[in-house]
Amino acid sequence: RLGAIYTIGPYLLPKLIPILRRTAPSMQLLIQENFTHVLGEELKNGQVDVILLALPFVEPGIVTRAVYDEPFMVAVPKGHPWEGRKRVTSEELSNESLLMLGEGHCFREQALDLCASAKAHELEFRATSLTTLVQMVRGGAGVTLLPALAVPTEADRAGLSVRSFSNPPPARTIALVWRKSSPLGAALR
Repeated sequence: RLGAIYTIGPYLLPKLIPILRRTAPSMQLLIQENFTHVLGEELKNGQVDVILLALPFVEPGIVTRAVYDEPFMVAVPKGHPWEGRKRVTSEELSNESLLMLGEGHCFREQALDLCASAKAHELEFRATSLTTLVQMVRGGAGVTLLPALAVPTEADRAGLSVRSFSNPPPARTIALVWRKSSPLGAALR
């Protein structure tokens, strides 16, 4: 029983599931997406066995294993002044209308942290999905941040221009998380 946050599931699971099917063809896999706080409670209560989420996640009796670091990218509409550039700085966000996910998404909190340090301002719009964000950017409502793994699915398909941040780019650490008492601990490691 695997849980994943909304900003990881649609982008990582289609790559992960075929690998799991090849390496453990008889393993029954039940998958769900949800918010970090919901998945954390379900993990503690034994409703899921392992979750994929962005750190930090600190709970007693829980093991976290970092899997990869994922940089943030900036998606802009066609014709935007940044379209001809390779990189932008986080400070440049302060001159843009930034579209973000709504309350409950940890990616929103990570984006807000970046925006606070860059003195960027958030547009009064909060999306429920990255798909909605990129469609709003496509319509010219502003710019948005995307986790790198979502770019091929979301921004490329919508025809947006995506730019990297200058080094070091803001990023999040994605981890596999399970209960210390789980009999699956050795396999998960």
